[in-house]
Amino acid sequence: MAAKLEIVWTDIVDAANSSDNLRQFLIYDLNQDGLEDILSFGVVFPPEPIGTAPLRVYQQNANGTFTAVNPMADGSDLLMTNPRDFIVADFNGDGIEDIFVVAHGYDTNPFPGEQNRLLLGVGNGKLMDATNRLPALDDFSHGVAAADIDGDGDIDIYVANLYGQHALGPYLLINDGNGNFTRDTARLPVSVVDGIARNEKYMMAEFADLNNDGIPDLILGGDGISSRVYWGAPGGQYTDHNVTHLPFTTSAINTPHQFIIHDFDNDGQLDILNLGGVGLNAPGALQMLINDGGYGFIDKTAEFFPQGFGTQVPFYGARLIDINNDGWLDIVRTNDFILRAPPSETLFWLNDGTNRFNSVTMGQLGLTDNLMQTSYVGPDGDIRWLSQIRSAAEAQANLVYYKTTDAFETSFPSAPQAYLIGQHDGLVNVARFYNTQTGTHFYTGFAEERDGLRGGGKGFIFEGNAFDSNATAENGIAVFRFYSSDTGTHFYTANAQERDHVIATLPGMHYEGVAYHAYAEDGAGRQGLHRFYNTQTGTHFYTGSEAERDDVLATLPQFNYEGVAFYVDFA
Repeated sequence: MAAKLEIVWTDIVDAANSSDNLRQFLIYDLNQDGLEDILSFGVVFPPEPIGTAPLRVYQQNANGTFTAVNPMADGSDLLMTNPRDFIVADFNGDGIEDIFVVAHGYDTNPFPGEQNRLLLGVGNGKLMDATNRLPALDDFSHGVAAADIDGDGDIDIYVANLYGQHALGPYLLINDGNGNFTRDTARLPVSVVDGIARNEKYMMAEFADLNNDGIPDLILGGDGISSRVYWGAPGGQYTDHNVTHLPFTTSAINTPHQFIIHDFDNDGQLDILNLGGVGLNAPGALQMLINDGGYGFIDKTAEFFPQGFGTQVPFYGARLIDINNDGWLDIVRTNDFILRAPPSETLFWLNDGTNRFNSVTMGQLGLTDNLMQTSYVGPDGDIRWLSQIRSAAEAQANLVYYKTTDAFETSFPSAPQAYLIGQHDGLVNVARFYNTQTGTHFYTGFAEERDGLRGGGKGFIFEGNAFDSNATAENGIAVFRFYSSDTGTHFYTANAQERDHVIATLPGMHYEGVAYHAYAEDGAGRQGLHRFYNTQTGTHFYTGSEAERDDVLATLPQFNYEGVAFYVDFA
């Protein structure tokens, strides 16, 4: 039987920059060269003596090798004890993405906690420690989420504290627009802020617009209690009077580690894939919660995972990736320590073309044990798994990883060649994404750009094929696209005079060229694309749905209707 995975040993360039204790990984294209890098955060964990370890970056090169780099711009070491979770966003509005790190310090009694960190991107893959812009607190933080909760155009943060020695509960960090943050608990539900008295803890958090009202909702993962959705309100207020408790008794997950937000049943409503463990350091599980469109969620785990949804060793993370190149997003485990696992352990779940997922085990791939798994995308778009990073203290600093072979793709069935929503039968199929970090929508007619974002990377949630266009330069009009470095959003116009005015007067709007072609007039099989202006954020929203247009007009007074921008084909 041909091997489905190939084990590759690759020398790390500048291996002397490597370090011991690199155990917590963030997969992210730090230097913006189109290749995913591995940010490796040092962790010091009991029974090791209490101490700190540095941050290192393994920058992926075009040939698949990595260069070990200290990413701090001033050459200093970012030293931490236990960085637990991360969020990437442009917090200071300079057009360069930054990293917020939540930490909880040495993980044993009395749980002394640790200062969270803010790392600002300064370009060229370098970071600056801007922790002085945060409240000076020794948190015991386990999770983090970010979104523009108050509608002022910048990114705010929720910190999921588990109290620790200093009994610090969860809180919000409100952004002043320049990346300076103020602690705020007044916008959070009283039960969340005061949960310490009842030993109620929320390990993980996520923001997403689950009811399509343009306001981020707050999803909290309960530790031994039900997870819940606090529905957002204007101004970023979350209360105990506006909450949905997610199904709990039917789920084996008592220790949640991640939420994946995606429209799994293709109804236009975002669903929740909850993943975690049956307890601390216990076997893992998945839970599929389908949005019923009425502020409720139905547990349909057994329906979506007909071959099972449990794992035999702890399950810490996953991402949506089209692993076998059939056009459908699969669920791939990542950031897991799969040690001494039996060959029957599930490594990923393949999409069958209806968003039902079938398990693929380590044994089916020819693996036996001792796999430390961090999933990333290689230089040719192939999926790879990190197995080990050896430090410079060893004789040879190598990266061990697995890559798929030709036998891999032929071993597993491919789902039908179709995309998740819509027929996609136009010359250009324009996909729509919701950006959880900016609270806005993004539209693209470029297949590579669409597929690169479909896994929810960098906060983008795929909402399907918004509309098609059969227009060409000969029979249609050009739709021009801009990127705003001020808001981190895109603007589209088919008006050449408006394009020229924006170029001449708005230096923060970067012209990106023609996005696609559309029509100046209505016709058979066409629909108007309605345009709104959000007076709170200074951004635009576009929809081809008359029902969505009417709902926005009725419920969101901050959205000024600007009429039909141009015409497109139905999907």
